[in-house]
Amino acid sequence: MENTSEKTQNTTENSDPKKEKKRLKALKSLQKLKALKPSQKIMLIAAVFVLAAAIVLTSVLIVRGNKKKRAAVIGETQTEAAVTDAELEVFGEDESVSSEEETTSAILFEIDEKMKNVQVATGDSKKDEDAEINRDYGTNSSRLAPAKSPRLNGRLTGVPLSSDSMYTSSLLSLKYVNRDFMSGLIDIDGTLFNFDSSHNPIRGHKAISDVQYYFNDNGALSSMVGIDVSHHNGKIDWAAVRAAGVDFAIIRVGFRGYGDKGTLKLDSRFNENVEGALNNGIQVGVYFYSQAVTVYEAVEEASVAVNYSRKYNITLPIYFDTEFSNSEHSGRADRLTASQRTNIAVAFCEAVKNAGYKPGIYASKTFYTDELNFSRLSNYEIWVAHYTSETTDFKYDYKVWQYTPKGRVNGIPNDTDINIALFDYGNNDDMSDRGGSVAFFDSDTDIQNALNAENNIKKYQLFRTQTLYNTAQSDIDFVNQPEVKAKLFDALENLKNKLGFLAEPTTNSENDETTGGLSEE
Repeated sequence: MENTSEKTQNTTENSDPKKEKKRLKALKSLQKLKALKPSQKIMLIAAVFVLAAAIVLTSVLIVRGNKKKRAAVIGETQTEAAVTDAELEVFGEDESVSSEEETTSAILFEIDEKMKNVQVATGDSKKDEDAEINRDYGTNSSRLAPAKSPRLNGRLTGVPLSSDSMYTSSLLSLKYVNRDFMSGLIDIDGTLFNFDSSHNPIRGHKAISDVQYYFNDNGALSSMVGIDVSHHNGKIDWAAVRAAGVDFAIIRVGFRGYGDKGTLKLDSRFNENVEGALNNGIQVGVYFYSQAVTVYEAVEEASVAVNYSRKYNITLPIYFDTEFSNSEHSGRADRLTASQRTNIAVAFCEAVKNAGYKPGIYASKTFYTDELNFSRLSNYEIWVAHYTSETTDFKYDYKVWQYTPKGRVNGIPNDTDINIALFDYGNNDDMSDRGGSVAFFDSDTDIQNALNAENNIKKYQLFRTQTLYNTAQSDIDFVNQPEVKAKLFDALENLKNKLGFLAEPTTNSENDETTGGLSEE
């Protein structure tokens, strides 16, 4: 005991005072623990187990609470407080995801292949809880002139330009045309152009008989005429619709009821309409009228749209249609926040994209700005509704514009939505190159100057002399058409860089015959 005390004393002298104080306190506590009676020790051990269980339970509740908060971010409505365990499983165990954008993008949306036996709607809007018939037109309010009621009863055509009024450029693969006498719609080599009273090609949006068209930078028609229909449009004569000038149709595949149950329904005329359109050469896309209130319901809706579209040649996007169910905004999805609604739209689109289709969003101009976070939707195909007879002032890029709900189309018994598309989905073409093979000149003299320049460029290509090069260059300077002038100059310079120059031929002064050879300088 004496040796132990000495050792302890030496250790104490050499150690840190604070650490030694803690050590002595621990030894004192241990001595007290040893002094406890057996019954007291049992009670202490039981208390430790209870404390440990409480800590574990608290941790589980915290994790579960965090998951519920994150689930609410991506789709739970203000009226639905509960999120099921099945819904929570999607998020996994990674608690590091914080922003709603990251949360949504972290989910893998897959089409449910079992969603193939959806109940067909009865056609009774009230019984089916079909909100589309009650569209809230107030979301299309605008200070622009109101929409008109155009009638489609034939394809837009122009006066054909005779072949002897066109000059073919063999060097540039262009048609040279004198625009000096042109006015109105002219069909030039199969492409439709529209000229104003000053004989200038019209570019941009142009309403003709209240139907919207678009002419590109070349002055060529570069838009398509379309409709969107559902069973509300009744029995459709698709051959008559095609003859009326319709290029594409976006057809409702189904909808979700606006009531609490939110039952999924297949549009009763979906198959009939798709087959009728395709059989008459009309490009087809589909839309689903959504009332989803969670991302999981959005994937259900996407699954219905994809599964029922697979057997058809759908070339346009599959659209997520989001709008208020009525002017009172009393539908199940009408009180979603912009973030919630955007998450739901993204879920639908990602599921469609994962299935190999092009996803799109349909909403009104004001709905895009007030009820959605557009920055998160800009990578999808945008279809905007803005009812005005003027050009829409929608500030974002779009591919399809629905400009009136009051159109009349041969073959459809009631009013129909009319659309203009700025993209040819069937041919994956933005149509910006249409009309690019036609060059307009102010006069026949200008055309002749271009043809003279071409002839001298060809002579230079054959003989490669400095004199012929200079002559061709001089002729190009007389060409007044800027685009043609630039192309002719590029063609001449490319030949010079490729071929260079040969020696000038010499002539016999007596008979003016060439006697020199074509030797390299």
